[in-house]
Amino acid sequence: MNIPLLLTLVTELFRQATERSHLPADEVVQHYFQHKRFLGKRDRKEISGIFWHAIRHKSRFEWDSSGILSPSIKAGIPVEELVVRAYRDLYPISSTPDFRKEDGISRAWNITDKKPVREGIPDHAFYSLPEWMWVRLEQFFDRETLRDTAASLLKPAELHLRVNTLKASVEDVIRTCTEFKIHKGKILPEALRFQRKTDIRHHITYRRGGVEIQDEGSQLITRIIQPQAGDCIIDACAGAGGKSLHLAALTHNRARIIATDKYPERLMELMIRASRADAQIQVMDQKEVFKRLQGMADILFLDVPCSGSGTFRRRPDLKWNLTPESIQRYVDLQRKILKENIPLLKPGGRLVYATCSILPEENEEQMEFIMKTWPQLKPVSIPDTVRNLNIPIKPVDTPWLRIKPQDFDTDGYFVGIFEF
Repeated sequence: MNIPLLLTLVTELFRQATERSHLPADEVVQHYFQHKRFLGKRDRKEISGIFWHAIRHKSRFEWDSSGILSPSIKAGIPVEELVVRAYRDLYPISSTPDFRKEDGISRAWNITDKKPVREGIPDHAFYSLPEWMWVRLEQFFDRETLRDTAASLLKPAELHLRVNTLKASVEDVIRTCTEFKIHKGKILPEALRFQRKTDIRHHITYRRGGVEIQDEGSQLITRIIQPQAGDCIIDACAGAGGKSLHLAALTHNRARIIATDKYPERLMELMIRASRADAQIQVMDQKEVFKRLQGMADILFLDVPCSGSGTFRRRPDLKWNLTPESIQRYVDLQRKILKENIPLLKPGGRLVYATCSILPEENEEQMEFIMKTWPQLKPVSIPDTVRNLNIPIKPVDTPWLRIKPQDFDTDGYFVGIFEF
């Protein structure tokens, strides 16, 4: 595809993403390509690559142009210039295209001809995080850790798989997926990683339930729970059920796993996945759980709704849709979920609180809230558990565990455990 047409299409796609910012950008991309059937596989890959690069590094390109940064997905500079800067950042040796006419793309090309001067660029612009978020994070992280975290969140994510040990072994999956370049995970024996993006969902190994798509950091959280046969486990924010499926595999279907969610429609996908995986999971309406299971949970697992700030590698558009006000709404919702669900715990039971967030408001500050509100809940040292699993982590001085993206090349997670 010629460069002017390529840049024009990316510009059109970015405008649609801006106009539909209430939707995940990957849905906008999918919808866009459904209406551009003339585009081949290679064209779609090129368009997607430039589009996502523009979103990931938006603030840096805005700084290079004007120093005026937009805190939302809407570009603070002309969209044509943002797209051209993204293209030239990806392909710095590209020759000057043959522009047949003067338009926004050609003008953007001409004004971006010089190499950007990076002196004085603030960290939040260089790492393309909203300024309000950077200010909050630098109150919590030291500078080196924050920069490492932010740099890791800019990298596109690999595809991670969890081998479903109810139906397959790691060796089985590797043997049946020879067309893919697979390597073993960095943390867990049942984890696999793909070195390039691919759609595994049509492969027979996936369709027969041999693997599930799940970030390896997410798999580590489930391992940390250490479920046992005979446990009554309530996954109270189950959603599509990735961690419930892992719990079933870890207990060889010998625990009672109850999955529920405030939004029952989310559990439909779980039921389909559980059937495919041969995972025995009891799906229950949330009201029935509150009515019938008070004081019965050996493990109460709250993988709470959150900002998703630890998933910016996979959802870079998400960072431009968050605001301080939306973070506070998540904090309030998390506390509401805690208050509603903690009565489900039995004496001696464990509360597991988890997020895919890097923000302390949703993590450490919620631990303080739990200890203040329910003093009968005692923290359990997760670092000790992780070390017992022979997983190398840096020494920490809290009982909680942060899984930073740079630690194992995963998404960012937080988990805290309390015993009743």
